[in-house]
Amino acid sequence: MTKHLHIIVLVLSLGLIHCGPPVDPESIDRQKMMDTLAKLDALKGTFTGEVLNQKTDEVVGVGTLSLSADSEIYNPPTQSKSLLRTVLRATLELQLPEKKLTITFNESYFDPERNLFRVGFNPMLADPRLNVQSKSSFVLTGNLSGDNIKGEVVADGYPTDGMKFNFKNTAGSTELNQALVVSPTDHSAEQLERVYVDSAKKYRFVMSGRTLSHEVDFYKMLTPFQWVEVSYFFGIDTPVLFESAKWDRRTRQLTAITKSSSMSSFAVTYYLDCIAAADVKTSGRLGLPESLECTVRSSNRGVIKTFQLQSQ
Repeated sequence: MTKHLHIIVLVLSLGLIHCGPPVDPESIDRQKMMDTLAKLDALKGTFTGEVLNQKTDEVVGVGTLSLSADSEIYNPPTQSKSLLRTVLRATLELQLPEKKLTITFNESYFDPERNLFRVGFNPMLADPRLNVQSKSSFVLTGNLSGDNIKGEVVADGYPTDGMKFNFKNTAGSTELNQALVVSPTDHSAEQLERVYVDSAKKYRFVMSGRTLSHEVDFYKMLTPFQWVEVSYFFGIDTPVLFESAKWDRRTRQLTAITKSSSMSSFAVTYYLDCIAAADVKTSGRLGLPESLECTVRSSNRGVIKTFQLQSQ
């Protein structure tokens, strides 16, 4: 009898558990989202500090990182209905000696257990003149500890060419901001232009830094590349203009392509290929070499000229 009673009690218990109120998956997801949102809210604030070059520890500028928590509706590719998710909004202002760059990141990840966050931006560099893949992106990773965020920002594929920082929550304080003023004499006095001539001074190149979008300008600071505009004079007043020549500091090569402005079907394409010897010094804000060996080719004539150029 006692044995049968135990069985009945067990069955009734299982029945009560099974017949309890149904669990609502959406309410569980909603609660998880609210919990994550609360943890993300702990990151909310404005953080300021110096931004350093990863390799040289040189001060690049002053960064201000603004963080906030938010929620958004998105459409998962595997589901037919829209869902609500938490996101971290992040904007970085980088004050350089000569200008300010503002980046609003469009991708985010947050690990609440480690107070680690990652925000990214894909600048969609689809401009073929820049010779950059459209998937090129950069990522800012930070770890919150008290009032400080320590981290780095790097471009995809170039982990050692980025920047690092240790920002402090300013909390409305102006004392820290006043202490972090970039001296205008650091780099702003340097010319963002370099003129090259051959020994007979018949050929002349004028290279100048290009101002692109904030995102692209920031991206090129995180890579070994520098985009310059090259005006190529060869005995005529009107130069051949290469709008987006790319200087690669690793290979020490300068490459560019441009087309003539002819409206006919016989428009000419010009190719510029330059290289700097290993012992040639580089200098200036653009990091350009002091001398180059260049070849100019055209689609209708082949090699036009090969010559040595020296900066003036």
